[in-house]
Amino acid sequence: MHTSKKILVTGATGLLGSNLVRYLLQGGYTDIRVLHQPSSPARLLQDCANRVEWVAGDVLDMAALDNALAGVQWVFHCAGVVSFDSRKADLMREVNVEGTANVVNASIERGVESLLHVSSIAAIGRTRPGQSISERSKWERSPLNTRYGISKFLGELEVWRGIEEGLSAVVVNPAVIIGGGDWTRGPARFFQMMDRGFSFYPMGATDLVGVRDVVRAMVLLMEQGIRNERFIVSAGKMSYREFFSKVAEALGRPAPKRAILPWIQQVLGGFAWLKSRWSGEESLITRETIRQSALEYVYDNQKLIQALAFEYTPLEETIQETAREFLKAKSEGKD
Repeated sequence: MHTSKKILVTGATGLLGSNLVRYLLQGGYTDIRVLHQPSSPARLLQDCANRVEWVAGDVLDMAALDNALAGVQWVFHCAGVVSFDSRKADLMREVNVEGTANVVNASIERGVESLLHVSSIAAIGRTRPGQSISERSKWERSPLNTRYGISKFLGELEVWRGIEEGLSAVVVNPAVIIGGGDWTRGPARFFQMMDRGFSFYPMGATDLVGVRDVVRAMVLLMEQGIRNERFIVSAGKMSYREFFSKVAEALGRPAPKRAILPWIQQVLGGFAWLKSRWSGEESLITRETIRQSALEYVYDNQKLIQALAFEYTPLEETIQETAREFLKAKSEGKD
Protein backbone atom coordinates (compact mmCIF):
# COMPACT_ATOMS: atom_id res chain seq x y z
CA MET A 1 0.00 0.00 0.00
CA HIS A 2 1.31 3.43 -1.02
CA THR A 3 -0.24 5.02 2.06
CA SER A 4 2.23 3.15 4.26
CA LYS A 5 5.18 5.00 2.72
CA LYS A 6 7.29 7.15 5.00
CA ILE A 7 7.42 10.57 3.34
CA LEU A 8 9.55 13.70 3.71
CA VAL A 9 8.25 17.02 2.43
CA THR A 10 10.58 20.00 2.11
CA GLY A 11 9.04 23.45 1.82
CA ALA A 12 5.95 22.18 3.62
CA THR A 13 4.97 25.55 5.08
CA GLY A 14 4.61 27.24 1.69
CA LEU A 15 1.57 27.31 -0.59
CA LEU A 16 2.44 24.18 -2.56
CA GLY A 17 3.98 22.20 0.31
CA SER A 18 1.15 22.85 2.74
CA ASN A 19 -1.47 21.82 0.17
CA LEU A 20 0.57 18.70 -0.58
CA VAL A 21 0.73 17.69 3.08
CA ARG A 22 -3.00 18.22 3.48
CA TYR A 23 -3.74 16.23 0.32
CA LEU A 24 -1.54 13.34 1.47
CA LEU A 25 -3.28 13.25 4.85
CA GLN A 26 -6.68 13.27 3.19
CA GLY A 27 -5.51 10.39 1.00
CA GLY A 28 -4.69 8.22 3.99
CA TYR A 29 -0.94 8.80 4.29
CA THR A 30 -0.06 8.93 7.97
CA ASP A 31 3.75 8.80 8.18
CA ILE A 32 4.70 12.28 6.99
CA ARG A 33 7.75 14.20 8.10
CA VAL A 34 8.37 17.87 7.29
CA LEU A 35 11.68 19.73 7.30
CA HIS A 36 11.02 23.12 8.82
CA GLN A 37 13.01 26.16 9.85
CA PRO A 38 11.82 27.13 13.35
CA SER A 39 11.89 30.79 12.28
CA SER A 40 9.60 30.12 9.31
CA PRO A 41 5.87 30.70 9.91
CA ALA A 42 3.82 27.50 9.81
CA ARG A 43 0.38 29.13 9.69
CA LEU A 44 -0.66 27.29 6.53
CA LEU A 45 -0.31 23.95 8.34
CA GLN A 46 -1.93 24.96 11.63
CA ASP A 47 -4.98 22.78 11.09
CA CYS A 48 -2.92 19.59 10.74
CA ALA A 49 0.30 20.41 12.61
CA ASN A 50 -0.19 17.58 15.12
CA ARG A 51 -0.59 14.98 12.37
CA VAL A 52 2.93 15.29 10.95
CA GLU A 53 6.43 14.93 12.36
CA TRP A 54 8.44 18.16 12.45
CA VAL A 55 12.22 18.15 11.95
CA ALA A 56 14.06 21.43 12.54
CA GLY A 57 16.39 22.50 9.74
CA ASP A 58 16.47 23.34 6.05
CA VAL A 59 17.93 22.06 2.79
CA LEU A 60 21.19 23.94 3.39
CA ASP A 61 21.75 22.12 6.69
CA MET A 62 23.21 18.74 5.71
CA ALA A 63 23.08 17.29 9.23
CA ALA A 64 19.39 18.18 9.63
CA LEU A 65 18.64 16.95 6.13
CA ASP A 66 20.34 13.62 6.72
CA ASN A 67 18.43 13.22 9.99
CA ALA A 68 15.14 14.08 8.28
CA LEU A 69 15.75 11.43 5.60
CA ALA A 70 16.33 8.56 8.02
CA GLY A 71 13.98 5.73 7.05
CA VAL A 72 12.23 7.83 4.38
CA GLN A 73 11.02 6.16 1.17
CA TRP A 74 9.50 9.07 -0.75
CA VAL A 75 10.73 12.67 -0.87
CA PHE A 76 8.68 15.58 -2.20
CA HIS A 77 11.15 18.43 -2.66
CA CYS A 78 9.03 21.59 -2.71
CA ALA A 79 11.45 23.96 -0.96
CA GLY A 80 12.62 26.87 -3.07
CA VAL A 81 12.88 30.63 -3.33
CA VAL A 82 10.71 32.42 -5.89
CA SER A 83 11.75 36.01 -6.45
CA PHE A 84 12.22 38.52 -9.24
CA ASP A 85 14.08 40.95 -6.99
CA SER A 86 17.76 41.22 -7.93
CA ARG A 87 18.62 41.39 -4.23
CA LYS A 88 17.44 37.78 -3.84
CA ALA A 89 19.54 36.37 -6.70
CA ASP A 90 22.25 34.91 -4.48
CA LEU A 91 19.72 33.41 -2.08
CA MET A 92 17.84 31.80 -4.97
CA ARG A 93 21.02 30.22 -6.29
CA GLU A 94 21.89 28.98 -2.81
CA VAL A 95 18.51 27.41 -2.01
CA ASN A 96 17.32 26.39 -5.48
CA VAL A 97 20.64 24.98 -6.66
CA GLU A 98 22.80 24.06 -3.65
CA GLY A 99 19.77 23.07 -1.59
CA THR A 100 18.53 20.77 -4.34
CA ALA A 101 22.01 19.25 -4.70
CA ASN A 102 21.97 18.56 -0.96
CA VAL A 103 18.57 16.84 -1.17
CA VAL A 104 19.74 14.73 -4.11
CA ASN A 105 23.00 13.73 -2.44
CA ALA A 106 21.38 12.91 0.90
CA SER A 107 18.63 10.92 -0.85
CA ILE A 108 21.22 8.83 -2.65
CA GLU A 109 23.17 8.29 0.58
CA ARG A 110 20.04 7.26 2.47
CA GLY A 111 18.83 4.97 -0.28
CA VAL A 112 15.55 6.84 -0.79
CA GLU A 113 13.12 4.94 -3.01
CA SER A 114 11.88 7.93 -5.04
CA LEU A 115 12.23 11.71 -5.20
CA LEU A 116 9.80 14.15 -6.76
CA HIS A 117 11.37 17.52 -7.52
CA VAL A 118 9.28 20.65 -8.04
CA SER A 119 10.86 22.73 -10.77
CA SER A 120 9.07 25.35 -12.92
CA ILE A 121 8.08 26.04 -16.50
CA ALA A 122 10.62 28.88 -16.22
CA ALA A 123 13.35 26.19 -16.02
CA ILE A 124 12.62 24.94 -19.55
CA GLY A 125 14.05 28.06 -21.14
CA ARG A 126 12.70 30.74 -23.43
CA THR A 127 14.47 32.22 -26.43
CA ARG A 128 11.75 34.11 -28.30
CA PRO A 129 8.20 35.32 -27.64
CA GLY A 130 5.46 33.03 -28.92
CA GLN A 131 7.63 29.93 -29.13
CA SER A 132 6.14 26.49 -28.47
CA ILE A 133 7.68 24.80 -25.41
CA SER A 134 7.42 21.18 -24.30
CA GLU A 135 9.30 18.83 -21.98
CA ARG A 136 11.63 18.05 -24.89
CA SER A 137 12.70 21.66 -25.34
CA LYS A 138 16.38 22.30 -24.74
CA TRP A 139 17.60 25.02 -22.43
CA GLU A 140 19.25 27.90 -24.25
CA ARG A 141 20.82 31.01 -22.82
CA SER A 142 18.62 33.98 -23.53
CA PRO A 143 17.83 37.46 -22.12
CA LEU A 144 14.26 36.17 -21.73
CA ASN A 145 15.30 33.74 -18.99
CA THR A 146 14.83 35.22 -15.52
CA ARG A 147 17.20 34.83 -12.59
CA TYR A 148 14.57 32.60 -11.02
CA GLY A 149 14.30 30.48 -14.15
CA ILE A 150 18.07 30.05 -14.31
CA SER A 151 18.23 28.98 -10.67
CA LYS A 152 15.47 26.40 -11.21
CA PHE A 153 17.18 25.10 -14.36
CA LEU A 154 20.46 24.63 -12.48
CA GLY A 155 18.61 22.96 -9.61
CA GLU A 156 16.89 20.61 -12.03
CA LEU A 157 20.30 19.68 -13.46
CA GLU A 158 21.24 18.41 -10.00
CA VAL A 159 18.27 16.03 -10.13
CA TRP A 160 19.25 14.72 -13.56
CA ARG A 161 22.79 14.28 -12.27
CA GLY A 162 21.37 12.29 -9.34
CA ILE A 163 19.41 10.09 -11.77
CA GLU A 164 22.67 9.32 -13.57
CA GLU A 165 24.07 8.27 -10.20
CA GLY A 166 21.21 5.86 -9.55
CA LEU A 167 18.51 8.02 -7.97
CA SER A 168 14.91 7.30 -8.98
CA ALA A 169 13.23 10.68 -9.51
CA VAL A 170 10.54 12.57 -11.40
CA VAL A 171 10.34 16.30 -12.11
CA VAL A 172 7.28 18.54 -12.39
CA ASN A 173 7.39 21.94 -14.07
CA PRO A 174 4.31 23.84 -12.86
CA ALA A 175 2.98 26.99 -14.47
CA VAL A 176 2.08 30.01 -12.31
CA ILE A 177 0.36 28.40 -9.31
CA ILE A 178 -2.93 29.89 -8.14
CA GLY A 179 -4.17 29.24 -4.61
CA GLY A 180 -4.96 30.94 -1.35
CA GLY A 181 -3.46 31.06 2.08
CA ASP A 182 -0.71 33.64 2.16
CA TRP A 183 -2.10 36.68 0.36
CA THR A 184 1.12 38.70 0.71
CA ARG A 185 3.34 36.44 -1.40
CA GLY A 186 3.45 35.12 -4.95
CA PRO A 187 0.50 35.09 -7.38
CA ALA A 188 -1.97 35.23 -4.48
CA ARG A 189 -1.03 38.90 -4.23
CA PHE A 190 -2.88 39.50 -7.50
CA PHE A 191 -6.12 38.97 -5.59
CA GLN A 192 -5.09 41.56 -3.03
CA MET A 193 -4.13 43.97 -5.82
CA MET A 194 -7.42 43.57 -7.66
CA ASP A 195 -9.37 43.97 -4.41
CA ARG A 196 -7.63 47.30 -3.89
CA GLY A 197 -8.70 48.52 -7.32
CA PHE A 198 -5.59 47.98 -9.46
CA SER A 199 -6.55 49.45 -12.84
CA PHE A 200 -3.80 48.20 -15.16
CA TYR A 201 -3.28 44.94 -17.02
CA PRO A 202 -0.14 43.69 -18.81
CA MET A 203 -0.28 43.08 -22.56
CA GLY A 204 0.95 39.47 -22.50
CA ALA A 205 -0.34 36.12 -21.29
CA THR A 206 0.76 33.39 -18.92
CA ASP A 207 0.11 29.74 -18.16
CA LEU A 208 -1.75 29.08 -14.91
CA VAL A 209 -2.67 26.10 -12.76
CA GLY A 210 -4.52 25.55 -9.49
CA VAL A 211 -2.43 24.43 -6.54
CA ARG A 212 -4.68 21.43 -5.91
CA ASP A 213 -4.12 20.22 -9.46
CA VAL A 214 -0.37 20.41 -8.96
CA VAL A 215 -0.36 18.36 -5.75
CA ARG A 216 -2.77 15.84 -7.24
CA ALA A 217 -0.42 15.37 -10.22
CA MET A 218 2.58 15.04 -7.91
CA VAL A 219 1.03 12.29 -5.83
CA LEU A 220 -0.31 10.42 -8.86
CA LEU A 221 3.12 10.41 -10.50
CA MET A 222 4.68 8.92 -7.38
CA GLU A 223 1.90 6.38 -6.88
CA GLN A 224 2.00 5.19 -10.48
CA GLY A 225 5.76 4.73 -10.41
CA ILE A 226 6.54 7.13 -13.23
CA ARG A 227 10.20 8.01 -12.89
CA ASN A 228 13.09 9.69 -14.69
CA GLU A 229 10.71 11.98 -16.60
CA ARG A 230 9.65 15.61 -16.45
CA PHE A 231 6.11 16.94 -16.80
CA ILE A 232 4.73 20.39 -17.53
CA VAL A 233 1.78 21.03 -15.19
CA SER A 234 -0.44 23.73 -16.68
CA ALA A 235 -4.20 24.08 -16.94
CA GLY A 236 -3.78 26.44 -19.88
CA LYS A 237 -2.89 29.93 -20.97
CA MET A 238 -4.81 33.09 -20.18
CA SER A 239 -4.08 36.69 -21.11
CA TYR A 240 -3.32 38.92 -18.17
CA ARG A 241 -6.26 41.11 -19.16
CA GLU A 242 -8.64 38.15 -18.93
CA PHE A 243 -7.03 36.82 -15.76
CA PHE A 244 -7.12 40.17 -13.95
CA SER A 245 -10.69 40.78 -15.15
CA LYS A 246 -11.87 37.38 -13.89
CA VAL A 247 -10.18 37.94 -10.52
CA ALA A 248 -11.76 41.39 -10.23
CA GLU A 249 -15.19 40.03 -11.20
CA ALA A 250 -14.94 37.21 -8.65
CA LEU A 251 -14.10 39.81 -5.98
CA GLY A 252 -16.91 42.13 -7.01
CA ARG A 253 -14.47 44.79 -8.24
CA PRO A 254 -14.28 46.64 -11.57
CA ALA A 255 -12.06 45.07 -14.20
CA PRO A 256 -8.80 46.89 -14.98
CA LYS A 257 -9.16 49.02 -18.11
CA ARG A 258 -5.66 50.36 -18.81
CA ALA A 259 -3.10 48.38 -20.74
CA ILE A 260 0.46 48.65 -19.50
CA LEU A 261 2.04 50.20 -22.59
CA PRO A 262 5.85 50.38 -22.98
CA TRP A 263 6.15 53.90 -21.53
CA ILE A 264 3.92 52.93 -18.59
CA GLN A 265 6.16 49.89 -18.05
CA GLN A 266 9.15 52.15 -17.61
CA VAL A 267 7.32 54.40 -15.15
CA LEU A 268 5.88 51.51 -13.11
CA GLY A 269 9.21 49.70 -13.11
CA GLY A 270 11.10 52.74 -11.88
CA PHE A 271 8.49 53.56 -9.23
CA ALA A 272 8.34 49.97 -7.97
CA TRP A 273 12.15 49.81 -7.80
CA LEU A 274 12.33 53.01 -5.74
CA LYS A 275 9.51 51.94 -3.43
CA SER A 276 11.09 48.54 -2.87
CA ARG A 277 14.47 50.08 -2.01
CA TRP A 278 12.90 52.65 0.29
CA SER A 279 10.62 50.20 2.14
CA GLY A 280 12.91 47.18 2.10
CA GLU A 281 9.95 45.05 1.01
CA GLU A 282 9.97 42.88 -2.08
CA SER A 283 7.71 44.18 -4.84
CA LEU A 284 5.57 42.01 -7.09
CA ILE A 285 6.31 44.52 -9.85
CA THR A 286 9.96 44.52 -10.94
CA ARG A 287 11.77 45.16 -14.21
CA GLU A 288 11.84 41.39 -14.79
CA THR A 289 8.16 40.81 -14.11
CA ILE A 290 7.15 43.79 -16.22
CA ARG A 291 9.26 42.57 -19.14
CA GLN A 292 7.91 39.01 -18.85
CA SER A 293 4.29 40.11 -18.50
CA ALA A 294 4.40 41.73 -21.93
CA LEU A 295 5.28 38.40 -23.57
CA GLU A 296 3.61 35.05 -24.07
CA TYR A 297 4.71 31.50 -24.85
CA VAL A 298 2.93 28.28 -25.77
CA TYR A 299 3.41 25.45 -23.26
CA ASP A 300 2.39 21.93 -24.28
CA ASN A 301 0.59 20.26 -21.35
CA GLN A 302 -0.37 17.03 -23.15
CA LYS A 303 2.31 14.73 -21.72
CA LEU A 304 0.82 14.74 -18.21
CA ILE A 305 -2.73 14.45 -19.54
CA GLN A 306 -1.79 11.39 -21.58
CA ALA A 307 0.39 9.73 -18.91
CA LEU A 308 -2.20 9.99 -16.12
CA ALA A 309 -5.48 10.56 -18.00
CA PHE A 310 -5.28 13.78 -16.01
CA GLU A 311 -8.13 16.30 -15.97
CA TYR A 312 -7.43 19.87 -14.95
CA THR A 313 -9.79 22.07 -12.99
CA PRO A 314 -11.00 24.87 -15.31
CA LEU A 315 -9.06 28.07 -14.63
CA GLU A 316 -12.21 30.12 -14.09
CA GLU A 317 -13.29 27.69 -11.36
CA THR A 318 -9.87 27.93 -9.71
CA ILE A 319 -10.01 31.73 -9.80
CA GLN A 320 -13.50 31.82 -8.28
CA GLU A 321 -12.56 29.38 -5.53
CA THR A 322 -9.42 31.35 -4.68
CA ALA A 323 -11.41 34.60 -4.65
CA ARG A 324 -13.87 33.07 -2.16
CA GLU A 325 -10.95 32.06 0.05
CA PHE A 326 -9.56 35.60 -0.15
CA LEU A 327 -12.88 37.22 0.76
CA LYS A 328 -13.26 34.83 3.69
CA ALA A 329 -9.74 35.61 4.91
CA LYS A 330 -10.43 39.33 4.48
CA SER A 331 -13.60 39.11 6.57
CA GLU A 332 -11.57 37.37 9.29
CA GLY A 333 -8.76 39.92 9.07
CA LYS A 334 -6.27 37.40 7.62
CA ASP A 335 -5.62 39.03 4.26
